[in-house]
Amino acid sequence: MIVIVDSNLVGYKSKYTQGFLSHGDKRTGVIFGFLDTVLKISYLFNTNNLVFAWDSRKSNREYLYYSEYKKGAREKIKKEATKEEKREMRYAHEQFRELRLYTLPKLGFKNVFMQVGYEADDIMASVAEFSTEKVVIYSDDHDMLQCLNGHVEIYMPRSKKIVTQNDIIKEKDILPHIYGMVLAISGCRTDNVPSVTTVGKGTKVGEKTAIKYLNNKLPVDSAQYQLIISKKGSKFIARNAFLTCLPFEGTKVFELQKNNFSAKKFRNIFSEYGFKSFLKQETWLKWMRQFCQDDIPF
Repeated sequence: MIVIVDSNLVGYKSKYTQGFLSHGDKRTGVIFGFLDTVLKISYLFNTNNLVFAWDSRKSNREYLYYSEYKKGAREKIKKEATKEEKREMRYAHEQFRELRLYTLPKLGFKNVFMQVGYEADDIMASVAEFSTEKVVIYSDDHDMLQCLNGHVEIYMPRSKKIVTQNDIIKEKDILPHIYGMVLAISGCRTDNVPSVTTVGKGTKVGEKTAIKYLNNKLPVDSAQYQLIISKKGSKFIARNAFLTCLPFEGTKVFELQKNNFSAKKFRNIFSEYGFKSFLKQETWLKWMRQFCQDDIPF
């Protein structure tokens, strides 16, 4: 089994729960919270075969197709954040970078991925698409529903639920791989992707209507149907599809490598950051059982 981790999700959660921690003059709370979650994920799914997917700060979706992509949330943060909050965010991003480039590789994790211009969603979708093993995607992002199939499931940490393709077929009456087009038609508020309603002069098209259209159940004489197939509507939806369908064009096929763990690597990193709680016997043995079984002293 492979667990693909939405690393930014885990990183931001760690910022809000452990971000205040430091070792000497260096902030380490995000790194501590992130690694603590890594251990919990490993136990939850009984695997140490983890893939870490990170967002790029640059967005090809924004630069190539839609300048307002995700802008609403970013602008709100910039406008409302205090100087202290902006400083804390900078500390968090510094630790994200350190985790990606130093901490995780030093521990022996070989599959730590970021592609300039692409999102973690694209990386997770690509790895899931080309994997021959069972995959669990660790993410709360509903965009990922389109990746579900017979060997790919999603674990949503906020609700602590596993979602399967059968769940989506039953709940939404749509095959998961079509869900990206549902969003292209109905819009995605989280990513600031507008619905085709925008060009419809009052004709509203939401998720249920989009699903009816894609299932050929929307009356052809309805205003919604006519909007969707109109020249303006079709062009709008085609643009949106580049924003909502995963993975984004040009996403790499990521070649997975075998991890290379050792007790020495874990002890060195935990000592470097002053993570004494990880070195206490009970927790240390948990790390060893999950990642370094050959190094467990008996």
